Amino acid sequence: MLIQFKTKNYKSYLEEVVFTMVASKDTLHKTHLIKTGNDDVLKVCSIFGPNASGKTNLLDAINFLKFFINYSSNSKVGDKIIRFPHKLTSDENTEFEIIFIKENVKYVYGVKYNDTYISEEYLYYYKERENIIFERKKQKINNGKFTSFKGIDKKTLENKLYLSTLAEWTSNEHIKNIIEYFRNDLIILLNFSNPRYRDYTEDTIIKSIEVKEEIINIFEKLGVSLSDIIVEKTRSKIEDYKGLPVDFPEEFKVEFSYPLESVQKKVELVRESGDLNMVVNLNQESQGVQKIFKIVGLLLDVIKGGKTILIDELEVSFHPMVIDSILRLFIDNKKLNSQIIFTTHNLGLLDLELLRRDEIWFVEMGNKFSSRMYSLWNIKGVRKDENIKNAYINGRYGSLPNIERLVNG
Repeated sequence: MLIQFKTKNYKSYLEEVVFTMVASKDTLHKTHLIKTGNDDVLKVCSIFGPNASGKTNLLDAINFLKFFINYSSNSKVGDKIIRFPHKLTSDENTEFEIIFIKENVKYVYGVKYNDTYISEEYLYYYKERENIIFERKKQKINNGKFTSFKGIDKKTLENKLYLSTLAEWTSNEHIKNIIEYFRNDLIILLNFSNPRYRDYTEDTIIKSIEVKEEIINIFEKLGVSLSDIIVEKTRSKIEDYKGLPVDFPEEFKVEFSYPLESVQKKVELVRESGDLNMVVNLNQESQGVQKIFKIVGLLLDVIKGGKTILIDELEVSFHPMVIDSILRLFIDNKKLNSQIIFTTHNLGLLDLELLRRDEIWFVEMGNKFSSRMYSLWNIKGVRKDENIKNAYINGRYGSLPNIERLVNG
């Protein structure tokens, strides 16, 4: 479960920004909250803002930290560290900090680094009080009470995360929890054109009839009535003759070629209307239905697994009522702590009948070409019964494109 994320000097975020899922004192929609010790945490969060304001960059920053942790172990001596600093402060550190809960334990992980070395890195866990797992200042590392980490600091290059090194050399339960969280519990969708999303749904349906029924049920909740989903997968081998001479004898090509496997899939939705059923190939369905199919497998995995999913521009190809229904899947999920965070231009979601004031965030480009973030809750004087859509359109909350400038050049 994501609690909070901070970043500084990453792409358009020059100054430090803090994005939090910790609930405010807003009394609206208390069913939207997850109880976690002393804090309530939000199930849903929306992020609004004009194009080029930095909305996507927030999700991208979280995605990059995930990548950094998973692949830092591949760094070799002298390798430059991949990073994307703000253009005005490329010589300063990039910073990330994330707070999350895994296996009922709250963790805080942070890192500061430049092109060549990690300048600071830290990891804490909370059970009644703060406990140090490790603290790092350049190559000086304090492991707290974790004596089993002794000697692993010597294996850690200056351009390599200590967390990633620990994951290679220890079976410590906290380290395993953290790596598991970044690999499997934090799902980030920045590009819906990725074919792996559809593949995931198809494979999920093939593996389990029970899961297929759950997916059909989600389609129903999203306004698409189905009685069945048919996924057929066929495999065939292709002989690769690439690289062999044109005049090479046909009878020897099989012996010297490389067999490749081709996989074809056919997906059909059995539409239901009263007593009538109609079989439709998924490729002939609307873009909206195809997009639902792409992400429904992941949505089910997130909801059942109590995970967090971040989606860029959720509304693309979706009817507004479908988006409402997707959010309701998370809000109504009382058993598991699943969360959805998304960027959007859909002004229909600016409705306090649907979302709390702390579930609505804005991003705008400020001074020095730097993105800044703030929630509706942080804006003074927003009433519970306010028409926030009209207020936003009229510029009361900021985070709007300068329409006059766009029109007049």
